[in-house]
Amino acid sequence: MLRRIILGFGLATVLAAALTGCSAPELTVGEIPQSVPLRFGPTYRLPQVEDVLVAQTLKGVPTTSSPAVRAEIRGFLVDWTTRTPDGGAWIREFAVMKDGSLYTITPRMRPSAAFGHLPAERLGPESEQEAAIRMSAIASADASVIAAYPDMGNPPPVIYGYLVRIHRADGTAIDVWVDPDVAEGRFFYDIQLRPATL
Repeated sequence: MLRRIILGFGLATVLAAALTGCSAPELTVGEIPQSVPLRFGPTYRLPQVEDVLVAQTLKGVPTTSSPAVRAEIRGFLVDWTTRTPDGGAWIREFAVMKDGSLYTITPRMRPSAAFGHLPAERLGPESEQEAAIRMSAIASADASVIAAYPDMGNPPPVIYGYLVRIHRADGTAIDVWVDPDVAEGRFFYDIQLRPATL
C-alpha cells in the first residue's frame, strides 16, 4: 500500500493485542469530559446491523463472555493538510466527535508503525442519517480549524479512521479505531483523547 509522508501530526494509535486471541481492554472514550454534550446515533442493535463498516468491525473485535448487543459510530480521525513553500506538507490531525467537537490524541501514543497511509474508501454505503451527521460534524470542526489556521482550508479535510463503540450485555463497552475499509489487523484500542486547543 502506498504510504503518505507525515511531516506534522500523524495518526496516533496503539495496537493492543488485537486479533491475537487476547481480549481487548474495556474502555470508555479516553478523557472526554462527562459534561460534553456528545450527540451520537444511529445505534445498531445486533443481530441486525445495516451498516457494513460497523458489522465488519464487530467481526474483528475479540469476543468475551459477554456478547455484543449494539454498536455505533462515535467519531472520525480527520486530517487537515496545507502545503509548505518548500514543497512539504503541514498536517493537523484531530479526533472529531459527531457533535463536531475536537480532540487530540495523547502525544506519547504515537508508534511509528501506526502512522497514516492514503485514505481508503469507506466500507459499504452509509445511510442518509449517518451521512448527514458526518457532514455536519466535519463542517463544524472544519470551521473551527480554519478559524485557527486559515491556510488549512485547501485541500478539504480527509477522514482516515472511524471510532466505533461496541456495547456488551453486561453493561461494559469497548472503543475501537478502524480504517475506513476496516482493514484486517488494523484495529486500535486504548486511545486516550483530550480536548483540543487550537
